[in-house]
Amino acid sequence: MSQKEEHEVTSEKKNMEKRSNSTKNFIIGEKKIALLLEKQDNTSEPSPALPSAGPPRPPPSAGPPRPPPSAGPPR
Repeated sequence: MSQKEEHEVTSEKKNMEKRSNSTKNFIIGEKKIALLLEKQDNTSEPSPALPSAGPPRPPPSAGPPRPPPSAGPPR
C-alpha cells in the first residue's frame, strides 16, 4: 500500500471517530435535557411523575432539530 492510500485510510478512521464522538455528545446532551425537564416537572408537580404527566415533549431520539455541539456550523 502506498503512503497516500495509508493516509486516506487513517483520515477516514479519524472522520468516523469524530462522527461517533459527536453522536455520543448529542445523546449525552439529550439525556441532560431530559433530566433537567424531569427535575422541573417534579418541582412544579407534587404528584408522582408519570411519563404521561406534565407537558408533552418529544422522545430524546426525536429531539430538537439542531446539530450536535461538536458538529460545527450546519452544512
